[in-house]
Amino acid sequence: MHQTKKGTVISVLLVVLLLFQSFCADAIIISHSANGTVIADILNVRKRDTTTSDVVVTVSEGTAVTIKKTVTNSLGEKWYKIKVKVNNTSYTGYVMASFVRKKTSSMSKTPATTTQSATSSKPAKTGKYRYGNLKTNAILYRSRSKQSAIVAYLKPKTLVYAGQKKKVGRLTWYRVSTKGLSKNYSGYIQSKQIKFQTTTVKSTRYKVAFFKKKTQIYKTANSTDTIKGTASKRSDAIILGTLKVGGKKWAKVKTKLGTGYAAYSNLTPVTSTVKSTIKYEATTKKSTACRKVSCTLATNRGTIPSGTTINVLGQLTVNNTLWYKASYLKGSSTITGYVLAKNVNLSTEAAFQTALQVFPDSYRPALIQLHAAHPTWMFHPVNTGLDWNEVIANECCNGKNTIQSNCPKGGAVDAYSVPFSYLSTAAGDYDWATDTYTLRDGSNWYEANEQVVSYYIDPRNFLNEKGIFQFEALNYEATQTKDVVATMLNNTFMSGNYNVTDIATGKTAAGSYADAFMDAAATSNVSPYYLVTRVKNEVGTNGSDSTSGTLKGYEGYYNFYNIGANDSATGQAIANGLSWAKSGTTYNRPWTTPYKSIVGGASYIASLYIGIGQNTMYTQKFNVVVPTSLYVHQYMTSVTASNSYATNNYNTYSTNKILDHAYTFYIPFYNNMPAATCSLPASTGNPNCYVKSLTLKNSNNNKTINLNATFNYLTSNYTAVVANSVNKIKISAKPVSTYASVSGTGTYSLATGNNTIKVTCTAGNGSKATYTITITRQP
Repeated sequence: MHQTKKGTVISVLLVVLLLFQSFCADAIIISHSANGTVIADILNVRKRDTTTSDVVVTVSEGTAVTIKKTVTNSLGEKWYKIKVKVNNTSYTGYVMASFVRKKTSSMSKTPATTTQSATSSKPAKTGKYRYGNLKTNAILYRSRSKQSAIVAYLKPKTLVYAGQKKKVGRLTWYRVSTKGLSKNYSGYIQSKQIKFQTTTVKSTRYKVAFFKKKTQIYKTANSTDTIKGTASKRSDAIILGTLKVGGKKWAKVKTKLGTGYAAYSNLTPVTSTVKSTIKYEATTKKSTACRKVSCTLATNRGTIPSGTTINVLGQLTVNNTLWYKASYLKGSSTITGYVLAKNVNLSTEAAFQTALQVFPDSYRPALIQLHAAHPTWMFHPVNTGLDWNEVIANECCNGKNTIQSNCPKGGAVDAYSVPFSYLSTAAGDYDWATDTYTLRDGSNWYEANEQVVSYYIDPRNFLNEKGIFQFEALNYEATQTKDVVATMLNNTFMSGNYNVTDIATGKTAAGSYADAFMDAAATSNVSPYYLVTRVKNEVGTNGSDSTSGTLKGYEGYYNFYNIGANDSATGQAIANGLSWAKSGTTYNRPWTTPYKSIVGGASYIASLYIGIGQNTMYTQKFNVVVPTSLYVHQYMTSVTASNSYATNNYNTYSTNKILDHAYTFYIPFYNNMPAATCSLPASTGNPNCYVKSLTLKNSNNNKTINLNATFNYLTSNYTAVVANSVNKIKISAKPVSTYASVSGTGTYSLATGNNTIKVTCTAGNGSKATYTITITRQP
């Protein structure tokens, strides 16, 4: 009897030892089935239960095995005796148990909610869930009972996602999900074994940011906690602190909804303070708050009464809003903070001098000259914070910047055709072996090269009376009138009224184009002058099939802004645009009248571009202002588009004698800009200076003489060996490009020994490539 008890105790200790040995794995299922799966990358099946035993066969991850029995060797290691089939041959041997996952019928019947990932998919929510880590080794049970089936053993610090707290007897349990070695697990763990991660943080920061997209604000850093509200896209926030919960970074934020927690990845921090560089007197237009930083959510350092004299010390634009750094006297104390520029009366001269201090030195001479000629114009500096070289690298790829040229197809340079030197010869844009440029759009649009792109991106090239209008603010202003719009529409197909049948209603739709553009401006908060110019740029002064309503297959549909009119090498741009106008219900679609197209298209432009910060033609062409879509959310591909728009607008304003209106210009600058303003390339010819074939022949019998290697246009040195009887050879070469010429070909007499002959190919632009052939005439 005594011996039986002792044997029982030994058996229990052995079970405990095996139990805690299994904790070394991330999560190992306990099973009583005879089947299993290999979970190691490569697993040796050995002759005996020891790592020094001979290898019977090697199996890979996922291999199905039959477990014959479980053994524990003299070292206390747990092994399985298995049977496995490899290449139709059966093998029997031993493997360490930790590298095989057993399969059981009970596990296969586990509800789907028990195999969800703790870090991705989550169990069905029945209340507030939280992330935690295990304090110690733990057993994951099938139900809230120590007597229930065991799902897995979990090691310390394992991340769990816990919810559904319940007390059973004296024990408190949590239903949790977690991720193991090769699958996800769900079950119950005692509460004392979980250390929950903190979901709140003290306020240790004060950084202004804005939301990249609609974002839910939670009570704590927990997406199952109470939702305080949803912050809108581009709305302001102040980041007060950050923390990580379950591997995800959260921000403690102050918003219009109050203080709460939001996903940090949805926020874009911005600069909200500036150094004091100037001092100009101004007065407040109305009672205005003096904030700690440039944000309406920031701490109010005091309210400045209307008519108060203040000193403006600097300016900056935050989230498309202009702020002044200012100081004022409150009693005997000087208060310094940030006020909204719209609430301040600053003389035109003072406003100009304030802005001038922010611009780089290389911008100032041209701006001073413009200010002298047009003192009512306002110039706002936009510090993109972007590195110049990064901007150019990102804009010089994937058809983002195209330019028209007839030269690749044998045409000439003219007003609508640039020389070869403007075209990119980068990989994917040009094939040197065939002298072929990659067509990007239409019949003659090709990728512009880096120097051309740099020229058009450099704002300093356009700080003149015409070019400046690509930086014109595109918002609707009360000073913009219908009379000016009507004048801008003169001598175009929109100079009078439209009168069409609306195919959606069968009724007549009539009205003036000028009224349509004014309605579009008022509803979308977009300048009507810009809208008119945009249509003229897109469809021309005489209109096109986009505006006629008569294109076959799209009768009765209109697309004045050519939205969705994506071009391609096969054309169909107008049809693509009308298809877009015909489909969908957003932006007043389908556009079955000119009015619907003009008004609905304006809303599209406002929501997708102007409303998110691309408030000038320059930034619609080169998106350097919207952090979530830099370099990709761009309205047009033509590298000259924004400058063409500027010229058209200047001509329109000049003709209508409205050049001296109070226009506002938002002009960007970059870090590490070149000291000198970027210039366009010199006009030169085709750059290809290679030959596509090089042939040697025996002049005596016209037989071809083999070179030491197959000819390749990029290889410049070749050799050939000829018999002594070959005393004269003929060399022929053909250039890749029809614009290139070849010299050095012809008939040569050979001396005994080495003879060196050079063949030179000269490109249309004057560049050269020389091929050297060394011919050895044997003695």
